[in-house]
Amino acid sequence: MKVAISQPSPIWMNKMASIEKLMSEIEKAGNENADLMVFGEGFVPGYPFWVSFTNGAEFDSELQKEMFSIYHQNAINVGEKDLKAIQKSFKQLKNWLLFRSN
Repeated sequence: MKVAISQPSPIWMNKMASIEKLMSEIEKAGNENADLMVFGEGFVPGYPFWVSFTNGAEFDSELQKEMFSIYHQNAINVGEKDLKAIQKSFKQLKNWLLFRSN
């Protein structure tokens, strides 16, 4: 089994651009004959690094509310079918792998 580990930098706080970048990584994994691909759970929308520098635990902070709102808007929303393009890419890769192995 060949495993591809993908650790690209996300397009921070830009869900659609990060998903497009991930789909490119999926294609690369397929071109390298990978049987399995893994990537970090924080890839979309990117790790919220500002929390460490801006007192992220402060309850009633306007800055934290604004940053969280932007972060939330760019997070994967399964209910909105944000994963459809990624699932389609993996399906195409799987079909390609099945075709390749026959």
